[in-house]
Amino acid sequence: MRRRTINICNTRACASIDIHMIFTLYPNSYYVKWLNSSLIQGLWNHVFLFSNLSLFVLLPFSYLFAESAGFVGHRKGIISRAYETFTVFSLLAFVVLGLTYVISALIDPEKSSLQTLLSEYHLSH
Repeated sequence: MRRRTINICNTRACASIDIHMIFTLYPNSYYVKWLNSSLIQGLWNHVFLFSNLSLFVLLPFSYLFAESAGFVGHRKGIISRAYETFTVFSLLAFVVLGLTYVISALIDPEKSSLQTLLSEYHLSH
């Protein structure tokens, strides 16, 4: 028996084609009767959101937390390390946002506002 793979793309048309293919492959299956394109699109949006959250927020935060020792003058412990990690992570995010703003202003000087930066140059799904 040949194994078939199901590809779910970003567009609604491709998702509806994939849903139709699933329905034709398994017409009497109880497990696929509740599938529709909005459910697949919603699940895809959640997977995209949480994978980006873990890659760009949780992974750097966990690295910075492992490297932190706490602020000088505070008691040793997890809270002090978390404060230091949050501070360093916030400063790092500010520097990255500033560099992105400067680079986008160098690339296209007419559209060099912070609102344009935050609305145009984002990760799309």
